[in-house]
Amino acid sequence: MPIYYGLRKVERGEFYSLLTNEKLAKVFYNDDISLNRSDYKLRELGFRTWENKISAEVRFRTIAEIKSGILNNKRIQPVDEYEIRQYHHVIDIEVSAGLKVPNPSSAPVKITCMTVLDKRTGIMHVMHTAKVELGNIKERIVLFIKEELAKSKMRHEEGKIYTEAEDFKFEYEIVEHRFENESDMLWFYVTFVVESDPDNIGGYNPLWDMRYIASRLKQNHLDHNLLSPVKEVETYSQRFEILGREIFDVRKFYLNMRAKSDTDLEESTLDFIARYELGCGQKKFRGSFKEKWNEDPLAVIERNIIDVYLTDWLDKHFKLMEQ
Repeated sequence: MPIYYGLRKVERGEFYSLLTNEKLAKVFYNDDISLNRSDYKLRELGFRTWENKISAEVRFRTIAEIKSGILNNKRIQPVDEYEIRQYHHVIDIEVSAGLKVPNPSSAPVKITCMTVLDKRTGIMHVMHTAKVELGNIKERIVLFIKEELAKSKMRHEEGKIYTEAEDFKFEYEIVEHRFENESDMLWFYVTFVVESDPDNIGGYNPLWDMRYIASRLKQNHLDHNLLSPVKEVETYSQRFEILGREIFDVRKFYLNMRAKSDTDLEESTLDFIARYELGCGQKKFRGSFKEKWNEDPLAVIERNIIDVYLTDWLDKHFKLMEQ
């Protein structure tokens, strides 16, 4: 059963429907329901609203209360009679850039590789344009993480208990997708998003990644609106939004959680946070991503996969998606 709170009103109240266009009599929310965007925007959209317009906190609260539900045959059917799903991707991209991080709106350089963790299937889809095969990349990544964990045990942050190196298990399957050019890789990604239909796209500062992807899609004359289940992606200068999908920033949720702590952090990079909290940081190398991609693309791809894994590990460790 699809998520019921993906509501839109069609033709001035002709009927209410799910994002899948399944007809409903009506959908009821609590009186205190709140939206992420102001009402004028909803009116501008023709009284339509999508699940990403409703904050995660309010959605979960609404789902949990029996008085909210679907009106069928003059009766409000409790929401617990419906399957509630939250299905998401975790993504990270690498670009052929120098030492300076490029502007995602202009996206001046190509995307060289990207990893998407599909949480429904437990598969990490690794897409790249390198003229190499990944080979036994999973074994190399596991070895790297175990070495990092062993070093962290010796370093030992006060009050931290890290996973023992010998107990570490890499639970996901890695599937390689190799392409001749960026355009083919981007089209494969768009197709994958459409077919897998995630509710959330997560990452460590994923707004940068998704805005960059949208910009590169446009530059390759591909429709970036296909990233949205309702075919609308807003790419204004100060805002980026994929209507129908929530972009979940693990970094933001982690820092909000840390704000309640008395401990100040020196940095908020993925490398520092993951090393401090999990005992394993990013895979590092000298020089720029452009230089490393030309010299050793496998090292860049390994880092890309590890970044996605660390982001997902942080999310699971602190149950950030559940907050």
